[in-house]
Amino acid sequence: MMSPAVSATRMRLWVWLRILELKSRSRINCAWKVLSPDEAGPGGPLEVLWFPASAAEAKESSLLTSRTLSVLSARCVTMAIVGPDDVRLRTKYELPKPGSGVVLVDDHEEMIAIVVPSGPTLTAGPVEKMLEAELDRRENEAKASLEAANEKIKQKDLEAATALLTPIWDQRCVVPDVAKKAAKALKKIGHPVEVGDLLNWDGRLPDLSA
Repeated sequence: MMSPAVSATRMRLWVWLRILELKSRSRINCAWKVLSPDEAGPGGPLEVLWFPASAAEAKESSLLTSRTLSVLSARCVTMAIVGPDDVRLRTKYELPKPGSGVVLVDDHEEMIAIVVPSGPTLTAGPVEKMLEAELDRRENEAKASLEAANEKIKQKDLEAATALLTPIWDQRCVVPDVAKKAAKALKKIGHPVEVGDLLNWDGRLPDLSA
């Protein structure tokens, strides 16, 4: 059983991280959720778990104000800050204590990739590249499936085409551009889906170079 002193320390840490969460949202609306001790992650198709070594490190990190992470979170990417004393998640993803790192996990909470600092602190750049690489990989896979589905449609094999197009549509929040094309193909072969706001998606993300 946890001693009162340890419990109080963890509670103070959680309160401090909650303050950081509010500050980060006010600065750029970067949607970091602070997990209380032993709380499960927010879930979703892709989840970014940030393990700062301390509250002080988190306070100064560029991860709080990353424009790229803020934009990419719109593609159903959830982001959470895990406290340094969360032994369960640190053990699950093999992160040492003390130590910092960022883990990218899928909807089954399986680790896809991990970034650890190469210097004294962890910066946003490598985390942004990790997430962009995974989103690019999923988009390329979806494009390949769409191309294969179109070939099946030409061959009049509509059952096989539907089997290829449906998983693309299921990932519509992660790969909206390809999913929009998959929706059109599904409608063409007699399996229309409710596209809603996806019709307005032009396949482009904001320019982050400025």
